[in-house]
Amino acid sequence: MPYRGQPAGDKLESARVPVLIVHSVNDPLQTAQEVVDLLVDTENPQVAGIVLPGGGHIGFQAYAADTSTA
Repeated sequence: MPYRGQPAGDKLESARVPVLIVHSVNDPLQTAQEVVDLLVDTENPQVAGIVLPGGGHIGFQAYAADTSTA
């Protein structure tokens, strides 16, 4: 994503492994439209995305594996 006036560049075009971007509509750090625009501009078939209706920025934390006992 663009940051402080610097362009996002085309880093995703160089991805050689599958990339899945999971984003939520109510993420306060980046708008869903900006993520959609990024995905639309990316022509790499290795890159996909999903925008969920909720989750905020760390709303998926509850589904993360507990690594504290490992």
